[in-house]
Amino acid sequence: MELSNLSFALKSHSHQSTSAHAQLTLPSQAASGRSTARVPRVVLFGGQDSPSEARLARCWHKSCEALLPNHRLEAVAWPAGGAARKRSSGAGAPRAPHAHRKQTQARSKFWSALERPVARGLTAAMAYLDAHMQLDAQGLPHGLPSRLVHHFSRFSIEAMYNREGRGDALVAHATDALRRAPVDLLVAHSFGGTLALRAAWELWMRGERTRRFTLITLGTGSGPTVAHSPMLSVLPRTSRGQIARLPNLHAWHHFWSPTDVLVGASMLPREFDGVSLHRVDTGPLSPRAHALSSYLAATEVVERVRSALSR
Repeated sequence: MELSNLSFALKSHSHQSTSAHAQLTLPSQAASGRSTARVPRVVLFGGQDSPSEARLARCWHKSCEALLPNHRLEAVAWPAGGAARKRSSGAGAPRAPHAHRKQTQARSKFWSALERPVARGLTAAMAYLDAHMQLDAQGLPHGLPSRLVHHFSRFSIEAMYNREGRGDALVAHATDALRRAPVDLLVAHSFGGTLALRAAWELWMRGERTRRFTLITLGTGSGPTVAHSPMLSVLPRTSRGQIARLPNLHAWHHFWSPTDVLVGASMLPREFDGVSLHRVDTGPLSPRAHALSSYLAATEVVERVRSALSR
């Protein structure tokens, strides 16, 4: 009887020890079973005519989100920009690739033959005007050609020359957006690319050395008017006079379209160091060729975004 009781006690003790050991190991097993992968953060900067942040986000979602790995998007529009406009000239309705093909097929053969040389001529004219812009210290134009360019880019020029403190306010707004959390991918359209570069450099120069990230700019102006403006004049330069590459960049990819005549993409390597150029098709020669949705519809842009998120 005593042997029986002793045997039962040993078995009970063994069972309790095993149970206690299982309770101790379960939490670590559960922890190892959970996914600890961090969701990449994407920041999307709109251009000078960008709509509200909600509409920027919708443009991203409808254009390319389903084609990308899991990520967290934060869209940034500019308080003094196109957010208060009744019409949206920045993002536009998403343009599906198949719709673009139908549109391309519907163009007349006559215009299709003329479109490329006309686009080249207009781009060359814009590049010439950019290189010969005459602006005073306040960013006010002198001469008819300079007034013409200023008319179409008043918001960005006044910001780059900090008229009434607009440039400082926009840079502060952009810097706050980048500071909120670590950024994995920064996508910027049009003038948003200028603000993205300035804000990222601002954080670096202040000693806020954030994690490395990828910069993708879409249709961002890059001529002398931008590169030598007061907004970018404070940035470090190489021995060749180019704006230096940001130290914490994985890569900088710039996308341009031959029908987007508002920007002279060929100037970008001349003024900026460490940037890779990519030519894409954003549709026929029209103001819509500069729209964010037209760039996001390009397969090459989506592939580059996917690659950056999969890093």
